Amino acid sequence: MKGKIKSVLIVVFLAAVMLCAAVGFTACNLIDNMLNSFNSAKVNGIADSIALAMLGNNAFNWNVFSVDPKGSFGYEKNGEYSWYEYSPVDEKEIAEAYDSFKSLYDEIKKINVSRLGRKDAITYRSLDSMLYTYTSYYGSRYAKDFELIGGSYIGAEGGYVADFASSVENFVFRRESDMQDLLEITQSTKEAFSTYADYAADRIEAGYPLYDHTLNEMQDYLNDILDQGEGYYLYDVLKNKINAVDFLSAAKKAEYISAFEAAIKDGFIDGARLLCEGLEQYKGNVVVTDKSYLAAYGEAGRAYYQWKFEQITGIKNADIDDVYDEMSEYVEDFKTLKNSVVEYAETLKESQPEISDDFNAYLAGEKSFASMQTPEDIMLFLTEASKKIVPDLKTMPDIDFKYMDETVAGRTSTMAYYLKSPLDSKNAPEHITLNPNYLNDDYSVLFTTMAHEGYPGHLYAHVKAKESDLSLLSC
Repeated sequence: MKGKIKSVLIVVFLAAVMLCAAVGFTACNLIDNMLNSFNSAKVNGIADSIALAMLGNNAFNWNVFSVDPKGSFGYEKNGEYSWYEYSPVDEKEIAEAYDSFKSLYDEIKKINVSRLGRKDAITYRSLDSMLYTYTSYYGSRYAKDFELIGGSYIGAEGGYVADFASSVENFVFRRESDMQDLLEITQSTKEAFSTYADYAADRIEAGYPLYDHTLNEMQDYLNDILDQGEGYYLYDVLKNKINAVDFLSAAKKAEYISAFEAAIKDGFIDGARLLCEGLEQYKGNVVVTDKSYLAAYGEAGRAYYQWKFEQITGIKNADIDDVYDEMSEYVEDFKTLKNSVVEYAETLKESQPEISDDFNAYLAGEKSFASMQTPEDIMLFLTEASKKIVPDLKTMPDIDFKYMDETVAGRTSTMAYYLKSPLDSKNAPEHITLNPNYLNDDYSVLFTTMAHEGYPGHLYAHVKAKESDLSLLSC
């Protein structure tokens, strides 16, 4: 059957070529349209397949990205949901992953980008970047080391334990199945957290032990949770979420509240306690030097740094030494520019003291720009100011601002984060979460943070991508 299809396609193609030669540009346009359609379908087909594979069977991913996963993307739940568990990878799994990504990467390189329309070209660039990233990752001789060095199971900011708390905050109860999904995940945390000790052990065996500082900070975070006991904020978060739904009776709500309280206590809290106690045995394995932790990990650390640099910047085959020299030159140029600004500011002290005082107050974060002191005021200003550099959105979205819980806010270095709205909901509200420890008393930082996370930053880019009907991968 495949051979017959291939023969038919060859005949059709040869006939089209002959027609093109006979009647000129009209037929050529037909061929162009066929090739363009073929390239477009190929790019979008690969992009959609990869995006769906990346989302996988992750309830949090689907809850964030889609209001109706099955209706919009054909997704169906595969087995039970659980929180992130650690398990070591072997060489076979790495080789299989490399072969898969490399074959797709080779395939898209056959596509003539010049034949793609604007939207498809954006998808192609997203696809090219992602496939190159994963091909270089799994194609590295240090891929197995990368899995350990780059793991986020244990971190100074709480690792995946902290991620669980923020994920619960952002999980939306749209239907009862959402509540059941989150309950499964909450119950699984005890088992998931216990595997993080295996991760610590594997790092030691591979020669990449975690620093005592990281382990101590992780334990401090876990102890913060344990000290709060039943006063831990997730109890109230879930209780309020459940009481707010309109598709359950009062009796059913009470059942779910009771079930979640048990899941937090017996799953999350108990898992945090076991992990906190278990981490103690993995201390004392690092000889502290003046090197960064990646430098201390030798060639594997250097390779991971280079891969991470390429992933963030998009610069392929970067020579780290050359990049370092170039960045050093930029730093020197910046210092020169900074010194000239400081020198000019000094001249204002006598000639225009009021302006000088205002300038210094802005620098210190003590005074807000144009009297804007709230995220809402700043975002409103940025939407107008950004019109000079980015196209308008069709509809300005409603933006909800909220603040991190102190347990997380007091430990994390994250100033804020933007949570993407569902791709299948064009006018969904947008959410930005702020760290009050960083932003409440420094107006200059609040201003730049709103520009980065909001407008014309991540929020704008995501909403614009949805308005432009870009592919799932590009959003």
